[in-house]
Amino acid sequence: MRIEGNPELYLFERDGIWYYRREIPTLLHDQLGKKPRRVSLKTRDLAVAMKRRDLMAAADDDYWNDLKGGVSRDSIEANYDRVIARAKSMNIQYKPRDELIKGLDIDAVMQRIEMLEGNAIKSRIATSAVLGLAEQPLQVMSGILKIYTDKIMATTIKNKNKAQRHRWKTGHKRIIDTFITICGDLPISEIEREDALKYQDHFRRRVLDVSGAGLSVGAANREIGTMSTIFKRYHKHFGIYKLTNPFDDLKFDGDSYTPRPPFSTEWIAELLQAPKELVGLNLPARLITMAMVETGMRHIEICNILPENIFIDCAVPYVSVEGRAVSADGEGFETKSHSSVRKIPLGGVSLAAFALIRKLGIGDYFGEPDRYSAAANKYLRDNKLMESDKHSIYSFRHSFKDRMIEAGIDDEMRDMLMGHSDPKDRPRYGERGSIEYRAKLLGSMTIEYDDGLFDAI
Repeated sequence: MRIEGNPELYLFERDGIWYYRREIPTLLHDQLGKKPRRVSLKTRDLAVAMKRRDLMAAADDDYWNDLKGGVSRDSIEANYDRVIARAKSMNIQYKPRDELIKGLDIDAVMQRIEMLEGNAIKSRIATSAVLGLAEQPLQVMSGILKIYTDKIMATTIKNKNKAQRHRWKTGHKRIIDTFITICGDLPISEIEREDALKYQDHFRRRVLDVSGAGLSVGAANREIGTMSTIFKRYHKHFGIYKLTNPFDDLKFDGDSYTPRPPFSTEWIAELLQAPKELVGLNLPARLITMAMVETGMRHIEICNILPENIFIDCAVPYVSVEGRAVSADGEGFETKSHSSVRKIPLGGVSLAAFALIRKLGIGDYFGEPDRYSAAANKYLRDNKLMESDKHSIYSFRHSFKDRMIEAGIDDEMRDMLMGHSDPKDRPRYGERGSIEYRAKLLGSMTIEYDDGLFDAI
């Protein structure tokens, strides 16, 4: 395709680099939005830019004509998926036509053409797979979350329950929406380095903000890292491997991660002897809080525990932390990692708490750890029961690890009881000690408590 009469149609130059820019047809605004197509042609040579412009203009014409003719974006995406799948089944990597021509490896191209000579695979889908003829859908960022959730990450998040999936999806939606607010609703394949730098600059300003609305370096890096992962996994899913990731190497240096401080043993001992201070905290929240003290469990683990995973009537009471498959109604639980699956002996106030959890349950907090932590943190803060403003409910878990160190429990056992991966990546041989042995170790650090903590039951 040559554009007669106006050789620089759809072209503009910036800082010596030529770009392709074209308005979206009015009839397609509802489907594609109003923002013009803008793509760097990655060349300073006008002649090269014109050739690349011609290819892009022809591809846009074909794509837009399909949409105008009633072919939906969904059907274009479905066709592209089928072509990618066929390429994989033929043991070849799908490469767009332009990439095949650009590489100009005659032998490789001829081998692909020869694959089409057999009648067994002669079809439109096979031809598109071999010769790179499938139209790649121009997916704008506002439509990425559905594809990312329903296709790309479907197997990764399948074991998350309804609440876990909601948190995962909400977090990714927030990150994508932030990008759209800053850079616009761009097609994901047309995001360039300058867009990513603009996105990074937004977080730089937040990191440097000292007004109280700032963001930590670690939090900013997680946002940028997630965008980078979305970009990479999207293109890997569609068999596009050579596209440079514009979000690479944009994370900030100087991460000053400050973990929540642990509660001191003295503070915990004082709290466990003051039942009147906790009487205003609703019973299920009180039980979950006390269950953390002598187990160091994550509150999400306690909020998803089933009665059959709590073993009280045995020689050594214990709780078994394990995941369970998600049912059709979204019930289930995914542990944080394989290392999170473990058996923890029960003693002291946590034994009493888990005995009641097994009998009574935890009401509305089951499967809702965020609701629990919000209620418990608010109660302790409002009643001035936090050891400091920097502490939170999660500080019980940090305290449990510190208390194990002070009790002389070795690092492998500590990591196992905490549900942590071995930082030294040592092979896991054996069971890291029997439940009786673990109970003996933890028994040396149990804190006495007042039975009145569970009054008004």
